[in-house]
Amino acid sequence: MDADQNDFRWSVDGSTGTATIFGFAGARASSITIPDTIVSGGQTYPVTAIAREAFENAGLTSVVLPNQLRTLAFNAFKGNRLTSIDLPETVTYVGESAFYGNLLTSLVLPNSVTGVGFNSFGYNRITDLTLSTGLTSIDSMAFHANLLTSVTFPANITHIGEWSFEGNPFQTLNIPSTVQYIGPDAFFNASTNPTLIVNVEGTGPIVSPRDNRGSFGSGGATIVPQCQYASQFGALWNGYTTARTRTVTYDLGGHGTPIADDTPICNTTIHAPADPTDGDWVFTGWFDDVDLTVEHDFTAPVTEDTTVYAGWSALTAPTLTGRTTASFVAGEKGTWSPDTLDGSPAPTVTADNLPDGLAIDPDTGDIAGTPTVAGTTQVTLTARNGHGPDATLDLTLTVEAAAVTTPVVTTPEVTTPVVTTPEVDPKEARPAADVSHGDGVLPSTGMDVTASMLAFGLLLTVMGLAVVRRGRTRSD
Repeated sequence: MDADQNDFRWSVDGSTGTATIFGFAGARASSITIPDTIVSGGQTYPVTAIAREAFENAGLTSVVLPNQLRTLAFNAFKGNRLTSIDLPETVTYVGESAFYGNLLTSLVLPNSVTGVGFNSFGYNRITDLTLSTGLTSIDSMAFHANLLTSVTFPANITHIGEWSFEGNPFQTLNIPSTVQYIGPDAFFNASTNPTLIVNVEGTGPIVSPRDNRGSFGSGGATIVPQCQYASQFGALWNGYTTARTRTVTYDLGGHGTPIADDTPICNTTIHAPADPTDGDWVFTGWFDDVDLTVEHDFTAPVTEDTTVYAGWSALTAPTLTGRTTASFVAGEKGTWSPDTLDGSPAPTVTADNLPDGLAIDPDTGDIAGTPTVAGTTQVTLTARNGHGPDATLDLTLTVEAAAVTTPVVTTPEVTTPVVTTPEVDPKEARPAADVSHGDGVLPSTGMDVTASMLAFGLLLTVMGLAVVRRGRTRSD
């Protein structure tokens, strides 16, 4: 029906400028729209509250709440047949038993809601619940006797009161680390608690123990701590079994003797089991995937249930092929390698009669080193892996002598020095003068007599050496 303030009892508060609805003013209806405002004395007042017991047991099947509503008081809509309710984004508190005993199937508490009272939504049929991020506490019996199988608690929740979710058929619960307290029988439900899984973040809140009105009932609920905190939980936590371990399963792919599962505490490591065996097969390692492409790391902590897969390779006899001759040079490094070396498991290669300075790599069959003596040797290589006949290869190994290099001797060339006599510029020659000045000294000619005499002496010496050499040559 359309909103008409005359259909309702109401009051206004001049000091706050708000109005409160107290119920019907006259005839009742099963579907109502409560007015957003009340006009009184020429002034408009927004409706912000529904008074206690205002529409209790009124036979309502549908209601539209005012768009500025803030609070719903005790028993405000208790005992009706409402199947849904749309709470405005302005609601901050839902009072005790406000919607108790209706037929609600889903409920969204807007983020403006900071509190829900005792039994406020008890005895409905809620299967889907969204809690307000503004909630810090859930009062006793607030959502008891509904049909919830799971619920997500906002990060601000610190307190969950006793019986608050009693009677719901929960299958899983996720308790955030911000929750500090969970009251007695908070999640009690005798018919379903044996299968209840409770995932606990952090070190866990204060709870009532299982044998004394346990927070998760008296059945077989299982507590699953976070991996990094698993070691802080015992096998039992407040009387409830803990799933602090993880299971590592070994899949042998139909080979060998089955290996028992490992169950380490979460976030700890395990040792690899002994290598399995199977007659005509060789074990090749443990892998993370069924396709055997990622080798399993046993040094990594186990954080979840894991299956590791055994790799296998069929046993095959060794094969060894290659050139039947090998050439080396004495004093020089060299290498000879086989063309193929196969088998499962991988064979080991030996060689007999190797010359000094050479050795064989048992894994690859390579012959390498620096031989010391020239010569030809017959060498037999043998590949073995303990399965099937050995493989052999006969090799003629020749070590050639190192090449001899003749040194080249050179005679140094003798060069005869060339002596030159300095020329005198005629223009610089002085005119003739008296041969004597009367003092017994020769007159100056413009030449350095000492230098000229030295040059002339050197020339005679060279000419004398040349004559002596010719004389020796003839006598020889």
